[in-house]
Amino acid sequence: MGGMIMNREVKFRGKSTTNKEWKYGIPIALDDSTIIVEDEGVFNDGSASPFFSKWDFVISETIGQFTGLHDKNRKEIYEGDILRSVKFHDIVGYIMYDKKEGAFMFINIDELMNTELVNRCHITERWLNEFPKEVIGNVYDK
Repeated sequence: MGGMIMNREVKFRGKSTTNKEWKYGIPIALDDSTIIVEDEGVFNDGSASPFFSKWDFVISETIGQFTGLHDKNRKEIYEGDILRSVKFHDIVGYIMYDKKEGAFMFINIDELMNTELVNRCHITERWLNEFPKEVIGNVYDK
């Protein structure tokens, strides 16, 4: 069977509860909070029990997955990022994962930040190459 092989880095980001900076890594849900482990586990003294050298509590609602794609400036694109068309500055939208579509989507928004759900499309490398976009912010930074 000849199928397409998806080869992209799986990682997430979330805003730190302590300093509101973005933390990148793998999220882990705890009983009443979420942490992001920034570094992979490090084994010490031959122990099979890893410890994590860098992690932080993050605001659960801000966690977004890396899409595997980059904007025109080679900046990574995550769920929640706001993108603007390089050629048509009035085309602005944010990135979300649509479970029904099984894909990351670009959701067009108007100046009043009212979502127009009818105006949305799958984001792909080809789409970004043909219609360059740049990350101008994200929905969590006010």
